[in-house]
Amino acid sequence: MFPTRTALATLAMLLILCLPHCEKKEEKTMEQRRAEHMARIEKLRERHPAKIFDPGESHGKVVKAGDDSDEELIGTDGNDEVIGGSGTDVIRAGEGADRVRGGDGNDRLFGEGGNDELFGSDGDDYMDGGPGDDVLWGQDGNDTLRGGPGADTISGIMGADTFVWLPGDLEGGVDVFDGFDASDVIDVSALLAEAGYQGDGSAESLKNYLRANGNALEIDPSGTGEGFVELVRFVTPVNFEELLAKGQLKLRP
Repeated sequence: MFPTRTALATLAMLLILCLPHCEKKEEKTMEQRRAEHMARIEKLRERHPAKIFDPGESHGKVVKAGDDSDEELIGTDGNDEVIGGSGTDVIRAGEGADRVRGGDGNDRLFGEGGNDELFGSDGDDYMDGGPGDDVLWGQDGNDTLRGGPGADTISGIMGADTFVWLPGDLEGGVDVFDGFDASDVIDVSALLAEAGYQGDGSAESLKNYLRANGNALEIDPSGTGEGFVELVRFVTPVNFEELLAKGQLKLRP
């Protein structure tokens, strides 16, 4: 039996009434996700007020990309605010306590000297805080984040992010993760290469080089097992074997 015209009309009317609510629900879900991530950023600001950009401390300027072309933006020695456009930009903030915002596109953000604040955006960004106690927020995309020398606070927020340490980055303090997800990776390959590690990637072969200690991941740059220092602190205790098993430690270049 085929449905009557009346039944079809009723069904069509129900669909018409439902669609706006379905669309509204999906939009609300995205808004909620954005709100959650902004709330995390505000919590970071509360925890680390001394690191946050203050344009009143020193003369600086606002540098902003004009359009969707690929640009290189360069800050001054003051406390600058440098804002990327929708192209694939390279931003070099210079000295000073700068605030750097990437736009759309796969941007490369360099805080350089000073206690900087770097924001990624929708693309797969590369972020390098440089010397100083920096704050890095990856935002959307599969970002690569390097705090550099100093006591940095790092959060990839969304996406499958990679956190990188290079020789010299252990100087100046211990870094802190504000969130570390199951899709994120810690790249210590350069540090292990400098320490002379040539093992097979097992926990046994790494015992003199890399280990977990409470909430911290520690590394011994000498490879002797007698000189461990903190590499990064997590919000929760670290399970070293689990990081290895899930491929969340990059051990080789």
